[in-house]
Amino acid sequence: YDDSRAKNMPGVHSVVQYSRGVAVVADSYWTAKKAVATLDPQWDAGPNADLDMTSLWAKMEEASNGAGAVFRESGNADQGLAQADKMITAEYRLPFQSHSPLEPQNTTAHVTADKAVIITPTQFQQLVPHVVAGATGLKPEQVEVQTTFLGGGFGRRVEVDYCIDAAEISQAAGVPVKMVWSREDDMTHDSYRPAGIYKFTAGVDENGKLQALKFKSTSPSISSRLFPSIVKDGIDPFAVEGIDNFPYLADAGMNFSYVMHDTGVQVGYWRGVSHNLNAVALECFIDELAKNAGADPIQYRIDMLDMGSTKHAWSGLSAGVPVGARMKTVLEEVKKKSKFGKKMPAGKGQGVAVMEGYNSVVAIVAEVTVDSTMDVVVDKVTAVVDGGTLVHPDQALAQVQGCINMGQGVGLISEITVKNGIVEQNNFDGYRAVRINETPKVMDVHFIKSDGAPGGLGEPATAVIVPAIANAIHAASGKRVRTFPALPENVAAG
Repeated sequence: YDDSRAKNMPGVHSVVQYSRGVAVVADSYWTAKKAVATLDPQWDAGPNADLDMTSLWAKMEEASNGAGAVFRESGNADQGLAQADKMITAEYRLPFQSHSPLEPQNTTAHVTADKAVIITPTQFQQLVPHVVAGATGLKPEQVEVQTTFLGGGFGRRVEVDYCIDAAEISQAAGVPVKMVWSREDDMTHDSYRPAGIYKFTAGVDENGKLQALKFKSTSPSISSRLFPSIVKDGIDPFAVEGIDNFPYLADAGMNFSYVMHDTGVQVGYWRGVSHNLNAVALECFIDELAKNAGADPIQYRIDMLDMGSTKHAWSGLSAGVPVGARMKTVLEEVKKKSKFGKKMPAGKGQGVAVMEGYNSVVAIVAEVTVDSTMDVVVDKVTAVVDGGTLVHPDQALAQVQGCINMGQGVGLISEITVKNGIVEQNNFDGYRAVRINETPKVMDVHFIKSDGAPGGLGEPATAVIVPAIANAIHAASGKRVRTFPALPENVAAG
């Protein structure tokens, strides 16, 4: 890089190189931003310089054809499929997603010879002293961490890379710094929600009832980088969420497996983690089974529920929590509240999805309009939530509403893509979020009265709204969404 112009700009204190890049320290963010634009850094493109989405998906598809690590199994799925009256298959693809909180990554740091003060919005305070100590040569006990409010986290601030940046810059510059990433830096240096391929093979009887099911997910592992000790026998527990607690009956047998596949794109925990991957695919597929059976999608789910189903052992602390009975309750209630099954005008449809996550159970009915160009408008959303005891009802409502808005964008318009080893989207013109005028005209959220333990509400509905919309698109247009987001070209291909 060439710092000759930047150093001579009024208000610039210094230009410093640190372990991950180069920074300008100035008297204001705007001055620093203008100075950075003059540096013209030359980067080593690295081993993924030629990576693009075509090759990425091709390699993932190839990996998905290999053997996976089995994380849930009962009966004999292969025999059940062979004896079934009919086999139904489907494959779903879900893309990378950015966290893109409205507050980009930032940290205020003051590093001296014997102390570091780190003021930062973080979701992982206990890690910060150790990584800052490692970066600066201090001891963890010499690092003071002050946590600010977060302008959005969604799992991005479990990562503490930006804290390391600020500490190194302060140490190199010899002054306290308030380090702020630009929106472009934030979006192109994220730890993205994994992309993945999700394959189902079901065997059903003459009435369309599920008899046997094989499922295979192929996606990168988040935990193998951040918490490798919890990854065992080829299974990342966070990669099987949303289907490890499979709530439906498959009497002849089931076999669920996971293929861990590194794409070269760094991935991280994203709102709902793998619930918004596995459960999206599962609830789309269950809808296809209901269609094949000629059944009402809600009644089909209720009839198929395993009332003895509990969260699977991979679910950790909440393993053993009953699932089936709670799902029946929310499905019956959302059917009433949404008037599911009512006659809809041409081009309009209703779709349903249900899921347990974080000890909360959420059922959502979405109503959409699909025009002749396959453009989708979400008209109404009805949600019924069993979140246990609600400590703060207004906050509970806000969490579910926020999940629905964020999930709508993920389902319809948002995706991260890579070209020549670089993320293509660097601001909200390329990575779109749902705008206020695009949100449902009606968002009707109901909570089941319960004295049960409080469940998590900041994540589950983000996953449930996506298949609810996709299933509504099918009801309105006859098109199945197999590749997300549900952009017009992806809907038309269904």
